Formats: sequence, structure tokens, C-alpha cells
Amino acid sequence: MKFNIFVNQIPKDLYFPNFLINPFIGAIVISSIIFIIIEVTNKIRK
Repeated sequence: MKFNIFVNQIPKDLYFPNFLINPFIGAIVISSIIFIIIEVTNKIRK
């Protein structure tokens, strides 16, 4: 709930163009999310 409210407070016109204009930051965010998912799955397996 709190996360959705936080996302809704970010102006979409401000957020999405910056994400598209700066694909390098977008790639870092996506790669970090994938890395976190891999770390979590490794901890669950152990």
C-alpha cells in the first residue's frame, strides 16, 4: 500500500521520459533487480 502511494506521488510525465532518455540508469535498475532476485532464490535454496 505505502509503495503504491509513493509511486503515485511521482509525476508520471517526469519519471517515464527520464527513464527512456537515460537507458543507462534503466539498465542499472533492471540489472540490480535481477541480481536481488537471484540472491533471494539462492538463499531460499540454501
